[in-house]
Amino acid sequence: MRKLLALIAFSGLLVFTGCSKDENKSYDLRVKVVNEDGIPVQNALVRFYVPSTPSGEINRYQYTGPNGEVVFRYKWKIFANVDAGKGPFQGCSFAELQEGQEVYLPITLKPYSDPTNGCVN
Repeated sequence: MRKLLALIAFSGLLVFTGCSKDENKSYDLRVKVVNEDGIPVQNALVRFYVPSTPSGEINRYQYTGPNGEVVFRYKWKIFANVDAGKGPFQGCSFAELQEGQEVYLPITLKPYSDPTNGCVN
């Protein structure tokens, strides 16, 4: 009887500790949108896009806050395309999300017609 109880307790311990490590993985991306003078841009629309993942396409949008920042969180290591825009300005870049780290990605908004804005139109 003691062996059975010990086996049940040990099995329960393995189940709870084995699942918690994967659930706590965090892949964060902090995007800061600024204008050409380096001033943070509030209410810029930021798109976080990954065309192919194990669970399908990712296409998320968020607006920046007063500090020009927005944070995207995901559960796998991926490469993401990031686009930002406000009015006639846009900026584009990409990032590789790292486990347990917050990746910082600055994006500078430039006119749509500027070939150095990082976007492919």
